Amino acid sequence: MALRFFLGAFEAAYAPGIIYLLSFFYLRNEVGLRCGLFASAAPIASTFAGALAYGVLHGHSSLRNWRLLFLVEGLPTILMVPFAFFFIPDSPSKARFLNSKEKAIVRSRAVRQTGTVDRLGSLSLGELACSLSADSEADNQGSDSRRGAGLVLINVVGQCGPVLGTRLYPKSQAPRFVKGMSICAAFMFWTFFMAVALRFLLVWENKKLDRQYPKSKDEKEPGQDAIAAENYGPSFRYVL
Repeated sequence: MALRFFLGAFEAAYAPGIIYLLSFFYLRNEVGLRCGLFASAAPIASTFAGALAYGVLHGHSSLRNWRLLFLVEGLPTILMVPFAFFFIPDSPSKARFLNSKEKAIVRSRAVRQTGTVDRLGSLSLGELACSLSADSEADNQGSDSRRGAGLVLINVVGQCGPVLGTRLYPKSQAPRFVKGMSICAAFMFWTFFMAVALRFLLVWENKKLDRQYPKSKDEKEPGQDAIAAENYGPSFRYVL
């Protein structure tokens, strides 16, 4: 149990931290696709993990199969630790893979996004704390603090699914598991309904912002070249 605790404690910050960090490099209308690509790695890995585990557990070796499985699935992560520690930056200004010109471009994009370059510094302790258990796309919160809080709330709700799911498929209901599948289908329908409702709500909110901050005929659409597209200023619009 102690090892499982430390595994979770050290692993919890990685995925939400990467998603949070992506919002430092990309504009609000760009980060959603990048977060989706990053998040898609988990289900793709799960596709092969089952077959890999089956092959290892049913093979023959001098080690017990479960120990060999731990080595096969754990060693690549351990080998990647030095790379992650030295090459994943705290902020765009510390990114080793960007040259001086590219860092200047990142700074200009930050000004265009937030009106300041303050967020180019290192992540504060309070912000990683906000992201420890987070996992979502983070393009519709208008500030870093709200983004961190939103990620935490989404992750807390999301983790309720696995807790419930492990109790929905008792062996007595095999092989169809009608009860478990029905509950999952109901939650999927509810999620679809909430997503559609949220989109209509954001459209309505954008129209309110358009009336509150009308644009001149020569002004471009908000978020294109406007300064401070975050922080709920005149240029802020929800991404649909």
